[in-house]
Amino acid sequence: WPETGDRLDPKYKGLMVYCDENFAVLIDSLGTCKYGTMIPPTLHYKEIQKGLEVTTGIKFTINELKMIGERIVNVNRLFNVREGFSRADDTLPTRFLVEPSPEGPSKGQIVELEYMLDEYYRYRGWDSNGIPTPERLNHLEIEFTSDSLG
Repeated sequence: WPETGDRLDPKYKGLMVYCDENFAVLIDSLGTCKYGTMIPPTLHYKEIQKGLEVTTGIKFTINELKMIGERIVNVNRLFNVREGFSRADDTLPTRFLVEPSPEGPSKGQIVELEYMLDEYYRYRGWDSNGIPTPERLNHLEIEFTSDSLG
């Protein structure tokens, strides 16, 4: 995926956010400071796996840890959807979307948010409005009813 290295190319940015967000919420759920572990990356799934086994005696696979992160993101999203949150709220300041960057390495660039949101929602398994689909929630073993969404 050479495009991921090009910060001005929107391709794969949704995937990058998907992966980073799953990892960040996992770190948060452990009470660990993500800012001291993610930039630069000093803690990875393998270290979390070992740490959890030492402290709890429970052996998690890396895939289980990734699934936990994804479940957390989806439960958070379900809560926000219930409270009225939608794609319209997944935005940036208007300026980023309509005014080309005036100078520097990003001169002339405008954020292609709609493209990146579509990609991100595809990786999440959400519909085009940013709502988790029943299929995705079933895959994640998250029980819900449509009444839960308000």
